[in-house]
Amino acid sequence: MAVLLMVTASASLATLLYWVVNRYAKERAVRTAMMAMSEDERRVLREVMREGEARQDELWKELDMSRGKLSALINKLVEKNAITKERCRRTNLLRPTEEFQQ
Repeated sequence: MAVLLMVTASASLATLLYWVVNRYAKERAVRTAMMAMSEDERRVLREVMREGEARQDELWKELDMSRGKLSALINKLVEKNAITKERCRRTNLLRPTEEFQQ
């Protein structure tokens, strides 16, 4: 009985430690990736992360950027695997990738 209790406690502790380390590694990777981005890229990414998803035709108005500049920034963020871009009628629907979801 004591052995079973120790095994259960050890497994629980191992699971908890794995979860904490995995979460810390994910947050560190996001911070490192954001440090490598320009200020404008970070603004776009923060807005998409805050909203959960954003329409490109509304985002350029909120961020006070030209459509061309926003489009270039979005393409860079897609290349960096920070956001996904999905066609939605006449605009794009932007969502953060799994690594950048809050």
